[in-house]
Amino acid sequence: MLFFHSHAALKAKFEEEQSKESQDTALIADLAAALQFIQEDHGVNIADFQRLVSFGEITYDLLWALFTPNTLVHHYHELTEQSQILLVRTVEYSQRQDKSFYLRIYCDIISCDGKSFGMARDSSLEIDAFQGARKIQDLDVFPLKYHTDASAIRDHAVRRGKKFAQMVGHTYHEISGPAMKEVMKEAMNGFEVKRFKFSVRTPSSSLMIAY
Repeated sequence: MLFFHSHAALKAKFEEEQSKESQDTALIADLAAALQFIQEDHGVNIADFQRLVSFGEITYDLLWALFTPNTLVHHYHELTEQSQILLVRTVEYSQRQDKSFYLRIYCDIISCDGKSFGMARDSSLEIDAFQGARKIQDLDVFPLKYHTDASAIRDHAVRRGKKFAQMVGHTYHEISGPAMKEVMKEAMNGFEVKRFKFSVRTPSSSLMIAY
């Protein structure tokens, strides 16, 4: 997976070095060797992935190729009824006790439970196995760059995050919609997000809540 995800960057670096007047022949040779290795090992995957993505589609077997580590992904958060942006770290194929297969996506997310504010690991995102090709935008979670409103969603998330980060101490805000609580539990590698939803829905008028 590492070499597959590194292919585009290595190719770009190789072409950059070749275009220079004063070339680093040793570096060019190393890059050429790496690209040849990737082509031999992942040539078929690269070709299939590029063909599918050109149509905005992906297959279950190639889902792993869609999620490049350290890139932003989009997920519609049903509890808050809002778009959510996360930083993907890694993915793994797995099987449930009922024998169904799925891909789990591990992401980092900025989170706060009222006490701790910072990065937490979200391991709750899953994509069930499917047959044939599926539209990337129809997945429960997919790279943000494939969203038709990627720029608008990112700008909104930044504004929302800045507003939330400025809530210092006890503040009051007028809100509407479902009420929920987000709790972080300490894990081996930092914090892991755990969410709980209260069976409460505020009226469209307003509700005053203290943070």
